[in-house]
Amino acid sequence: MNDDAQFENRLRRQALKPIPSEWRRDILREASRAAESRSHIAVGPVSWLEMLKSQLAGLLWSSPRAWAALATVWVIILVMNLSGGRESMTATPLPVAQARMALKQKQLLLAELAGRAETREAVQPRAVSPGPRSQRREETSVG
Repeated sequence: MNDDAQFENRLRRQALKPIPSEWRRDILREASRAAESRSHIAVGPVSWLEMLKSQLAGLLWSSPRAWAALATVWVIILVMNLSGGRESMTATPLPVAQARMALKQKQLLLAELAGRAETREAVQPRAVSPGPRSQRREETSVG
């Protein structure tokens, strides 16, 4: 015999216990409330706004804690965006010369912290004048 059949046979042999009276009253009271709320539902045409409201209520009711947490996160993000960061948004960028000077100072400071006494300047590649592109020019100028 398979396990499911054994379990069902054992359940059939067990005697049913009566439901406690206070549970029975609570169950009947909730059932009557549910029946009353269903009887108040309008059977006629419903506006699209009421239909949207009921759909949203059904969607949000399934996990109210998750929706509350999500709303809290959005409120925190909104408050952080509105409260700070205005100064950095309106600040004008540094001119190129000042930016280079600041970068050079930073490099010198890092070199000093690393223990190097001297820092070498970056070697700028020399501008090479463009040479002839083909041998043909040389031939035409020579001949």
